[in-house]
Amino acid sequence: MELTKLHIVNYKNYGEVHCDFHRHFNLITGLNGKGKTNLIDAIYYLGLTRSYFNHSDTHNFKHDTDFMRIAGNFVSGKKKVSIAAKIKKKSPKVFEKNKKKYEKLADHIGLIPTVMIAPKDQQLIYEGSEERRRFIDSTISQLDSTYLQHLIEYNYVLRQRNQLLKDYGKNRSLDLSLLDIYDKSLVEHGNYIHAKRTEMILEMTPVFHEMYSKISGNSEVCDIQYKSKLTDQPFAELLLESREKDKILQRTSTGVHKDDIKFFNEENMIRYVGSQGQQKSFILALKLSQYEILHLRQNEKPIILLDDIFDKLDGNRVMHLISLLKDIDIGQVFITDTELNRLRLIFEELKYDFSLFEVKDDNVHIISLKDKEE
Repeated sequence: MELTKLHIVNYKNYGEVHCDFHRHFNLITGLNGKGKTNLIDAIYYLGLTRSYFNHSDTHNFKHDTDFMRIAGNFVSGKKKVSIAAKIKKKSPKVFEKNKKKYEKLADHIGLIPTVMIAPKDQQLIYEGSEERRRFIDSTISQLDSTYLQHLIEYNYVLRQRNQLLKDYGKNRSLDLSLLDIYDKSLVEHGNYIHAKRTEMILEMTPVFHEMYSKISGNSEVCDIQYKSKLTDQPFAELLLESREKDKILQRTSTGVHKDDIKFFNEENMIRYVGSQGQQKSFILALKLSQYEILHLRQNEKPIILLDDIFDKLDGNRVMHLISLLKDIDIGQVFITDTELNRLRLIFEELKYDFSLFEVKDDNVHIISLKDKEE
């Protein structure tokens, strides 16, 4: 998958900007706060229908505006497709493919496979299980539209069940027949979600091991494991057993919304024993595993977005990572950095073709500094 042109209007700090991109490596430089990350986040938005950094659009509009638009022209093999996102405050989000509006945003997920690697990914290690579930759900959803629909339906029923339990807390009256209906629906959707998450972790684990070995130089062994109560006990039984507890808590205390992905260094949790370098390598291996799975399953090279990679790695490790990207036959890559010459020197030393851009002039213009065509 290749993004050839990008047009942004009123997205975050951008008023309006047009960009044409290189088919392989695009290096985006500029001072902190000028909009490098916002530029590649706009690309992510076109792939996943939302920002990687702000899940609500409330903070994505340029100051004092109530409308934003992101549009891109993509090429996959000999096929060309245009995607446009049109968002107005207090109105439903609109996505269009070749000027035809999607009936459901979910129908778009997976068309533009996309992987983002950013400093905030450290949250996968340090934050709660929600971040790790979001990672695995994003991966599967780009491959399986049925999974995404089950996930949407599960979360909808979960909200309904939780509201029923909150109402019970207020009036001490519980409609057991309605609770049974919610439980039956949760089981249907939850079992599908659990099965697909289990399959994905089994498929991703050997790919992750290979990637981590390449990045770390075979220096240690790390692992990922899926933890879910549904692995050991039927979901229907879990819900029935937890009813009294749920009535007290006024929320659903068991289900796939409580699952977690555990990260290990040898036999210990990497968040407690892993060095900073090990944790950075772990995240890179995890995201490159995501890339490989999407590539293999879709027979399509995802767009990969690398935000501020010098925050993650020193110069030598960055060069090693870029060489690895070339070795695994990566597709189109976007890389941001604060220093104009730092990435350029690495790519010139490696003799890779690239385009170099600088974000400046009141956060509005992208200035092409170098454009090498194959």
